[in-house]
Amino acid sequence: MPMTFLIPNPTTFRSGGNHYNQQLLSALDELGLAYTIAHRTADIAPAGPIWVDTLLAEEPLPAGRPRWLIVHHLQSLYPPKGYTSKAYFEKHEAGLLRQFDGFLVSSPFTRDYLRQRGLTQDCIVVEPGLDALPPVKEHTYGNTRAVMAANLVERKGILPLLEALKANGPWPNFQLRIFGEASLQPDYAARCLAAIAALPEGTVSYEGAVPQPEMAAAYQSSNLYVSAAFMETYGMSLQEAAAFGLPLLVRRGGNAAYHVKHGKTGQVCDSITELVSCLQGWQQQPAALAKLGANAYARARQPQRSWKDAARQFWQQYQAKTA
Repeated sequence: MPMTFLIPNPTTFRSGGNHYNQQLLSALDELGLAYTIAHRTADIAPAGPIWVDTLLAEEPLPAGRPRWLIVHHLQSLYPPKGYTSKAYFEKHEAGLLRQFDGFLVSSPFTRDYLRQRGLTQDCIVVEPGLDALPPVKEHTYGNTRAVMAANLVERKGILPLLEALKANGPWPNFQLRIFGEASLQPDYAARCLAAIAALPEGTVSYEGAVPQPEMAAAYQSSNLYVSAAFMETYGMSLQEAAAFGLPLLVRRGGNAAYHVKHGKTGQVCDSITELVSCLQGWQQQPAALAKLGANAYARARQPQRSWKDAARQFWQQYQAKTA
């Protein structure tokens, strides 16, 4: 019977999870696989398995149907102040997650996290594909032209990075462009924008959420990707930047380090302090960043993963789990 995907409306706001859902389902279309989409429980098809996005996991679902949870992010991975990860999971997530028959996750990291928390249901791992296979060009190095794709939310670590840039300036040969939504955590976003305004003009710019072609152009005109996130369950923007041949400078957290060959195609840092120290070093020795860039360019010229690859993998794994 056709599957139903209960997912948020992707036009509501931009997020990695919404993008993953949209692109995977479009690729299933290309493969000719039947499914229906619902944005509310009243629209769920009368029969067949149900796939539920984490954001809608608490919605009441029809009984007696196979139920799979699409796990993009769990709050326990980056819990609120006053909680440990384990304590938040046990209080707020464990009971809900145990009601599902299986999980779809975007990384081995998330699968392993679920296993560590004692969840033994079937788990399908389908890493994202790329929206388009980009033309790869060699980037020039001298001035550092960095880019970041991240919503202005606390988990992305943007404010600590901005504060560290101010404390360790000046940055005469450095520019950082930030792309992402500012509406999800308005108070935090306002603090980030104020911190940008406090830096010397031209050091950091916030350019909002933009369509994919504009984001592709930003990757093409940059020579470094920076991520200050405390937690990434996958890191699709890291995947995209690497596909454009950019070296990656990332803070360790979740799946972020998976995208970097440390010391070869980028650097993995254990703190914002270490991350800013790397930027300072490249200001003084741009040849060191250029070497990472050359390796990143060579890596990007290797075969890349498409969303159709991801859809095939999803269907093969699902069939194997339900045979």
